[in-house]
Amino acid sequence: LQYIAEIAAQDVEKNLWQGLYDYTDQGTDGNALTGFGGFTSKIVAAGSDIGNDDALTGATTSANILARLEALVGGAPSYLFGESDAYIYMSPGMKQLYYAAMAETHGPVLGEVVNSYAGIPIVTPRGMAADTFVFTTARNLVFGTDLSGNDFATQAGVVDLNESTLEDVVRGMIAFTAGTAIIDPAAVSFAGRTS
Repeated sequence: LQYIAEIAAQDVEKNLWQGLYDYTDQGTDGNALTGFGGFTSKIVAAGSDIGNDDALTGATTSANILARLEALVGGAPSYLFGESDAYIYMSPGMKQLYYAAMAETHGPVLGEVVNSYAGIPIVTPRGMAADTFVFTTARNLVFGTDLSGNDFATQAGVVDLNESTLEDVVRGMIAFTAGTAIIDPAAVSFAGRTS
């Protein structure tokens, strides 16, 4: 059960950020996960209600990541600055490109310096998509689940198939209801790849 819970947690974290969002073109096909609508799909669906939406062309590299972060922060709603829970969210892969860019332009840098951009702390959720950047407050991103309601919708179980099919296979399942929401799309600065 512990292994199954670990695998389910990884899947939930990916869907939390990427569900129904294809990071290569902001569509719902190709690389989109289909568990439930994640934060990035909700941001894209908000369309013109987003505070700042920067369309990126091509993959992010160490040569262009600083310009992409500048556009993300430069176009952000002014009231995000100074908020105690305002963060830049990017994937661990994008953070590695940021490290490389900072090393190329500034030489070896201290951890505190590269853990923020323009004074804004950087958070790297494991489920965040490549070529996708979000600047908003943590309280603006909401995840909810019903872990105690409908007994049929919330389940965890392990089945030993040896007793029924004589196979040496054990299957596991975790099922629950979950969803995400963006409280105020106007309080989001977003940069995502469109091609």
